[in-house]
Amino acid sequence: MTTFHLDEGLDTGDVLLSRPVAIEEREHAPALLARLATLGGELLAETLDGLSRGAIVPRSQDHAAATAAPMLSREDGAWDPEWSAREVEGRVRGLDPWPGVWAAKGGRRIRLVEAAATELTTPKEAGTVLELAEGRLLVAAVRGGVVAITVVQPEGRRAMSARDAVSGRQLTPGERLERPPA
Repeated sequence: MTTFHLDEGLDTGDVLLSRPVAIEEREHAPALLARLATLGGELLAETLDGLSRGAIVPRSQDHAAATAAPMLSREDGAWDPEWSAREVEGRVRGLDPWPGVWAAKGGRRIRLVEAAATELTTPKEAGTVLELAEGRLLVAAVRGGVVAITVVQPEGRRAMSARDAVSGRQLTPGERLERPPA
């Protein structure tokens, strides 16, 4: 988190204060945003106090190290069988609530609501639904990884547990998740 002076450019002003903020394990974007709002208010109060006392010396940003953060699109959440288990987990958490991560199964879209990378490995093709184990739907990822999906949302329906999705034949071991149509 950073406070900085505004200038003519986009996020290019001098830095006033900066604080690292760790993303918690399993934390989704809405929870992180709420936490950052509180921490940001505290950092802003500290910045204003420091400026009023003359205790803050603005420092220039290293513009050569800057990176652009493009606007998210619906396509960013389209399941890609080339994603690692860790990337699936990160996208599910980071793209919540929009655009979400969507896969296709039998011509219908299904949203992955809760997912976590595992230490398991498999020789199966990425996207293959392996099994339901301990309430988690295990799905093959690229390079032999396995992602555990615990909550899904079939298109036009409410979110449901992986167990309910298997019971209702929304997902069945042996099937493959595919990239949804554009």
